[in-house]
Amino acid sequence: MPRHLIRPEHAADNIGNPADRDSLAERKQRMAEASDLFVALPGGIGTLNELIEMLTLNDLGLQDKAVILCAQDDFWRPFVAMIERFPRLRRAAPQRRPDAAGAASVGEVMRLIDAHFLPQAAGADPG
Repeated sequence: MPRHLIRPEHAADNIGNPADRDSLAERKQRMAEASDLFVALPGGIGTLNELIEMLTLNDLGLQDKAVILCAQDDFWRPFVAMIERFPRLRRAAPQRRPDAAGAASVGEVMRLIDAHFLPQAAGADPG
């Protein structure tokens, strides 16, 4: 969390090291380096910014990490629809789209991670 957001965002003081950063750009860089996959919960413009950054890094081949949308209340439906329109509008569509299948709640996101991503990360056969 960027230092300037700790107070306005009411950062919890009981979650250990919040890995505070000096800027949003530094935060996104650290997220990309430290994460195996990304989950976008319904959020605001900052969440959208971070989501687009992670999708862009995938699209440019700078990383290859799953991006899961927690589509609670169909929150991300307009965003996914926009991406799906890119080819029809003769715009470049992302090579790797967000993994949104069946993730309508945080619980479903966790089951999706357990079923599809944890076995691969551990080097096990995902079967």
